[in-house]
Parts: sequence; C-alpha cells; structure tokens
Amino acid sequence: MNARYTRTAAWLHWIIGALIIANLVIAFSDGRVGTIRAHKAIGITVLVLSLVRLGWRLTHRPPPFPDDVTPAERVLATGVHAIFYALMIIVPLAGWLFVSNARELRPLSWFGLFPIPYLKLSPVIYALARYVLEWLGIGFAVLIAGHVAAALRHQRIGRDRLLARMNPV
Repeated sequence: MNARYTRTAAWLHWIIGALIIANLVIAFSDGRVGTIRAHKAIGITVLVLSLVRLGWRLTHRPPPFPDDVTPAERVLATGVHAIFYALMIIVPLAGWLFVSNARELRPLSWFGLFPIPYLKLSPVIYALARYVLEWLGIGFAVLIAGHVAAALRHQRIGRDRLLARMNPV
C-alpha cells in the first residue's frame, strides 16, 4: 500500500477541488445575479481554505512518490501542484480585487451571512485583475482537466493505486 496524505490534506483537496469546479461552472454559465453572488462567496471560501491548505502543506510533508513513478512524472507532478497552489490563491484574490474596484459596487458578502470588505485600489488594478481572473481561470480549467486525466490514467491504466493516497477516509 502506498503512503497516504493526511486526512486533513485529503479533505482540503476534495473540498477545494469541488468548490473550484463549481465556480468554474458558474463562471462559464449564464451569469445570473444569484449565481454570481454564490460565485463570489465560493471564491472567498476557496481563498481562505487554500491559505489553510498551504499552511498545512508547509507543516506536513506529503507522502513520497511510489517507486514506479518515473522521475519525469515526479517533476511534472511537483510542478503542477506548485502551480495549483499559486492559482488557488491568485485567482480568488484577483476576483476579489476585480469586484472591489468595479465602477458599480454590488453587495459583497459570504452567502449573505456577513459582509466582505472591498479591496479598493487603482483603476489599473481593476483592469489587471479582470485580465488575470479571466485568463488564469481558463488556465485553471485546463490544468484541472489534465490533473483529472492523469489521476484517471494512474487509476485505470497504471493500476498503481496512486489515487488512493488522496482518499480522505
């Protein structure tokens, strides 16, 4: 049996992953007001949970790769995970900056339970945040598709039980 991630790391992985996928679906959908509010709240949730996850990762080493994972796969996996961590923080932060600097500010709250403060900066930041949010969001979707494909490849073709390392139970 392969070494496993901690339960905390696994739960954070699956919860954040599900929230990111939900937000990508909302982002690429019709953009109704209710879904946009949910999109913003989910984005803030992803940001907070990703900071928790990063803190957990910095204080808990991941399990070693199984022996049958090639050096190239190790480098690729390590690089992709570093990019994921960056995107999990940069994309929601860009979204927060984007909605905070819009010409017409709309209410910003966490699922209607409490307000989220705006991050007022210059109009240049607004334009940059919008660009970053849109393009990195697309890149995020592509990276997630590749990540899921690689996990399924390991599970179905390689049958190396690599996916079991991220089982939260």
